[in-house]
Amino acid sequence: MAGLGLEKLNTIMGRRQAYVFYAMACALFFLWALFPSEDFADFLETLAARHADGMTVTIEKARPTLTLGLSLKGVVATRQPVMAVNAPSVKLRPAYLSLFGQSPAVS
Repeated sequence: MAGLGLEKLNTIMGRRQAYVFYAMACALFFLWALFPSEDFADFLETLAARHADGMTVTIEKARPTLTLGLSLKGVVATRQPVMAVNAPSVKLRPAYLSLFGQSPAVS
């Protein structure tokens, strides 16, 4: 009789874990689907203009990636009169070990 109770408890716990996993997967999908691409791209452009003297950065689209990073499409960085960089796509990911230090880095 005790074995029957444990089997039922394992089934209930497995069902709860499945519901939690399903809810997390749905939340991640909707966060990705509803990501404010244009607004975030504008935010990155103003952030680059504020911190890089005389540099202009334009980004067409920004999307999150599954490796906890960003995928940027249509990136153009210019600094007059020295350089102009045009990249069709750029992927940014945090350097995970640097997150434990004082200065986080990206790769």
